[in-house]
Amino acid sequence: MEGIEPHWNKIRTLLIDSADQFTVDQPPSFSMKKDSHFYKDLYEVYQIGKNLTDEQKNILYNSGTEMPGTSDLLNEKRAGTYVTADKGLPVFRSETKFESGSGWPSFYDVIEENIILKKDKSHGMIREEILSKEGEHLGHVFTDGPKPTGLRYCINGLALKFIPDEKN
Repeated sequence: MEGIEPHWNKIRTLLIDSADQFTVDQPPSFSMKKDSHFYKDLYEVYQIGKNLTDEQKNILYNSGTEMPGTSDLLNEKRAGTYVTADKGLPVFRSETKFESGSGWPSFYDVIEENIILKKDKSHGMIREEILSKEGEHLGHVFTDGPKPTGLRYCINGLALKFIPDEKN
């Protein structure tokens, strides 16, 4: 369960950092105030993946891949923003979506402040993995995309949610 490791590390760090609040004679009380730093961080870790399917959790936190051609987002044509399925970070705009023929939603540009690119050497290939700044695996980027960037961000549809623009 390597996908849960960063979250477990955060919980462990929170517990260790909070240990000085407790003594042997007084065990920790988890009925702490909701505005405390510890409570907020623990709540945030607990909420990770709470409203996701098992397949979404596998994709986002274990670098899984959905079957090609299965995403409802392949046929999404409305104007709007694509956000990450768990954390809700805006990562793509509809204007940059294009039909790549790959079977996965594809985009030629990203909302950079919410994206991290990481070298991926799995499956006998060297690719660039796309992660949200919160560590959610989204897909991979390739250099066979259209102008103006020449890039193809090949994304698991289950890693995203679509938010349509408001009509005026």
